[in-house]
Amino acid sequence: GRHSVRVAGDAVAGRVRVTNSWYERTFFVLPGRRARCELGVSTALPVAFDLDLAFTTTRLDVATSPVSRVTVDGAFNTLTLRLGEPSSDVSLDLEGAFNQVVIEAPADTPVRVSSQGFLNFVDGRRGDRRARGGNTDGGPDGAPGYRLRLDGAFNRVVVRSW
Repeated sequence: GRHSVRVAGDAVAGRVRVTNSWYERTFFVLPGRRARCELGVSTALPVAFDLDLAFTTTRLDVATSPVSRVTVDGAFNTLTLRLGEPSSDVSLDLEGAFNQVVIEAPADTPVRVSSQGFLNFVDGRRGDRRARGGNTDGGPDGAPGYRLRLDGAFNRVVVRSW
């Protein structure tokens, strides 16, 4: 079907907002409807994602784009985030409840996880105990990595290599 999507740009701040909702801070899809959105982002500039989601299935593949930060706030989401090799440490902040998040990162890139809240589960990469929580010693030779901060309740995070 056809649905409207609003795109709002702020060239001074370098921000673009995409939404199909009546409320400007959310990207909300009513149950039973399917929406698909593809965004082409420059690989020349770092990009930060600030996602407010509810009841969505989202896949972001930004393995070729430099990511400076990812913030996700919401509930009842399934999110897959495919990331590339960072040039410096990158914060991944997840707040909410009843989310399932899959973080895909290159095999040699450390993913450090800290979790607060009630009944949050983190599954690390096979053979990489750093993904299970709290490691701050960096990756091989002090390589930059991702720092996932999980806050909320009943969330599940899976960290795997690609």
